Amino acid sequence: MFAVLMLFNGAGNIANFVAAFIAGAEIFTGNVQLLFITLGMGLTFSTGYLLMPFLAFFLRDWKSFQMAISLPILLYLPFWWVIPESPRWLLSQGRVDEAEAIVRKAADMNKVNAPPVVFEDEMTEGLRTEKEKRYTVLDVFKTSNIRTTTMILCFLWFSVAVGYFGVTLNTSKLTHDPYLGSCISAMVEMPAYLVTWLSVKRIPRRVFISSAMVLGGVCLLLLPAIPPSLRWLSVTLEMIGKFFVVATQNLLFAYTAEVFPTVLRNTATGVCSTWGRIGSCISPFIIQLRLYFTFLPPVVIGTLTVGSAIGALFLPETARQPLPETIQDMQHHKRIKFPCLGRQKTTTSSIGHVETKL
Repeated sequence: MFAVLMLFNGAGNIANFVAAFIAGAEIFTGNVQLLFITLGMGLTFSTGYLLMPFLAFFLRDWKSFQMAISLPILLYLPFWWVIPESPRWLLSQGRVDEAEAIVRKAADMNKVNAPPVVFEDEMTEGLRTEKEKRYTVLDVFKTSNIRTTTMILCFLWFSVAVGYFGVTLNTSKLTHDPYLGSCISAMVEMPAYLVTWLSVKRIPRRVFISSAMVLGGVCLLLLPAIPPSLRWLSVTLEMIGKFFVVATQNLLFAYTAEVFPTVLRNTATGVCSTWGRIGSCISPFIIQLRLYFTFLPPVVIGTLTVGSAIGALFLPETARQPLPETIQDMQHHKRIKFPCLGRQKTTTSSIGHVETKL
């Protein structure tokens, strides 16, 4: 019974995390949106992670510990009346009046004059046409453009999850005190989220993801070359590797929300997250490979991370472009043959016009 309840608990937690992330990405705009999807979500996650070893240290009984980490979920209940529905999602469902009311309320709160016509007729007509279509998980593999993006992202999510959980599960081996090791591992994540937020304003998404994965993988691949007498250097390299893996994971959430249209955003993020969960399930078995060779786990994780970095270069660039609303908008993200040399044209979606007016 305990295992069944934990199964539902885990499924509910990750579903809640993804839903909250997508809602914030669609409700906020501009710099606030970027702040939320990188630094905001990341710091709250790492803060909770940092609290875990302290709670475990003072609450040695597993029932008390489980109660301490479960009761805060009750704080979510008032959010039903506080957080507005995503206007983008409402538009994709044809609920134009509700979306317009939320936009006008936001304009009043920010002391901005909303335009007389928030959503133009041709915009709502196109969204009504989209609403008539029923989108399923199969649509993220329907066209070659979307299918390629989805497959690359699924592989990236899988690789990053293996790297993140592989290094995280090894934290008990960092020091003789497992609580201290967990604290160190959690504190490494905080500057990673800050660096991601500061970097994505200037560095293209593809370049950042690919570079961070290469640097993280190289740090892990160097571990077998460190002599046992330099234990501090091994720990440092492992934490630097986690730093870059965390930065990649943070931006992957943001990038996935940026590249897929509103009609598929939640579904596509769920598909990619599923592959990430598969990676997290496999990571404990990769850690057990140290029974055959001490440094085999970091070698496997590092090789997988560096190899997947190549695929990131072939993703479409989304920096400084509005969120796509329809599948047709997503087609505007063109692929290039030489990722490091190409330039992307900036397109403006219908929602982008509304954001500019506000």
